[in-house]
Amino acid sequence: MSHTPQQKVELIFKKFDKDMNGFWSFAEMNDWQYATEGWKLEMDAFEEICSHIGADPAKGYSLQQLSQMYLNKSIPEELQLNLEEDWQKLFASQASKKGFMVL
Repeated sequence: MSHTPQQKVELIFKKFDKDMNGFWSFAEMNDWQYATEGWKLEMDAFEEICSHIGADPAKGYSLQQLSQMYLNKSIPEELQLNLEEDWQKLFASQASKKGFMVL
């Protein structure tokens, strides 16, 4: 099944929005950070990113804000995320473990 870029962002967001409140808390964001990069951020770095994308650090990132970071190439380069790379890390390995071939 082929997903649009926006659908991929939504699936990534849902995977880590454990409390399903529509925001990634610091802990949820760090679960994603560790799954995609293998390391976690400090709270001050999280707060700085929140400030740059207009997120309230007490709430965290919304789906819309995460979409900006993945899909909006007009934001500062240091805030841009690589959707295809993260998609492969998070979902391609699961599909291959279940016996599906990932194209």
